[in-house]
Amino acid sequence: MPEIQEKLNLKSANEYKYLSQSNCYSISGVDDAEEFRVVVEALDVVHVSKEDQEKVFAMLAAVLWLGNVSFTVIDNENHVEPVVDEGNNILEYQSDMVHFIHSISTVSCFVFLNISEQK
Repeated sequence: MPEIQEKLNLKSANEYKYLSQSNCYSISGVDDAEEFRVVVEALDVVHVSKEDQEKVFAMLAAVLWLGNVSFTVIDNENHVEPVVDEGNNILEYQSDMVHFIHSISTVSCFVFLNISEQK
């Protein structure tokens, strides 16, 4: 789903610290695009709205992006700043991060409320 990938500014797996640690980016016989399509279809079947699906995907994207942020100590352990790496444009997407973080709190509330309703 290239539109989701573009909307969330997702890059290839090897550009994310959390995904690149194993150096394994594919599994023989597994079609990631098809697997994703199946997940989206399953979410549709259980009536998760497209808006809520996008919020979940935004939350996951935020986790990937935040995994790439590193910090440097300025004066002491209580004063740090993000490291700006010219090859890594994470900070360029900081306004998107605010949206992602808002999505995280929204999804958390959504999941909690749905679980509470099931009890």
